[in-house]
Parts: sequence; C-alpha cells; structure tokens
Amino acid sequence: MKKKLLIRTWNLCNRKTIIIDYVKAVLKEKRLDILFLQETEILNGYNMSLVNIPGFKLESELKSLGNKIRLVCYIGENFSFKRKFEEENSHVILLRIDIGFYIGNIAGLHRSFKLEENEIALSQAKIQLRNITNFLQDSSVNLILGDLNLDYGKRKENNYSS
Repeated sequence: MKKKLLIRTWNLCNRKTIIIDYVKAVLKEKRLDILFLQETEILNGYNMSLVNIPGFKLESELKSLGNKIRLVCYIGENFSFKRKFEEENSHVILLRIDIGFYIGNIAGLHRSFKLEENEIALSQAKIQLRNITNFLQDSSVNLILGDLNLDYGKRKENNYSS
C-alpha cells in the first residue's frame, strides 16, 4: 500500500531572517514530511548550519539570482528522495520521491516578482516551466507548489508580460 506525505509550502514574505524556532514548531506540530519555504532572503555564503533543524535534511536552491537564496526545503531525515540538480534552474528545487508513495515527483518553486536587471518575467517563467515540465514527465502523480507571484493587476506592464 502506498503511503501519503504531509507537505506544506510557506511564503515568508521577504522576512529578513528565517524564524527558525517557529518553523521547528510547525514541523513538529503538523508532523510534516516536507516543508518548502519561499522568500527566505538568505544571503549567499550564509552559514546554513544555523538554520538546520534536527530530524530534517535542508535543501536550498543552487542557482539563485542575485545574492540571496529565496527557496529552501526541509525534508524528514527518514524520507528517501533524489534531488535532480541537473534539471534545476533559478528558484527551483526538484525532488524525485522513492517508491512507496502516491506522489512521484515534487517541484518546489519561487517565481521572483522582483527581477534582476534586463530580465523579463515571462521569459524567466518559461524557462522554469520548461525545466519543470521535462522533470515531471516520468511520473503519473506530480506536485508543483510554491510562490508563483502572478499578479493580474500587472499583466499589462512591459516587464511583466513580455
């Protein structure tokens, strides 16, 4: 019989620091297997051991734009997965779940609202979508979660819809 996973995604909304004690409490209280955090605002080079939580593996995006890590993921240490680094691009974490669960693949993402200079939102979204689509093709049960930053009110702005 396949097992269920308890997964949550949480946008920290530009917090200057991860509220690690609160994150620990949520993981314990909700008995989560996986927790994705967006807008973590962790500076590149930060000592990531300071945000480790006992009983969980910490994964963070590898190819962050600018000087901040905006996406991290806590995964229960007894949980078996493979990370697909070669298919990841900016603000994406791709996890292939080992056999025995309903979900085969999980794509966590953060679609940045504030872009780097000379970037266009639509082109960045297309790159993320292409990489995620390729990754998800080998499983019949997939989960995409995160912060998409889709703002209907800005859809006609040149840098948003080009």
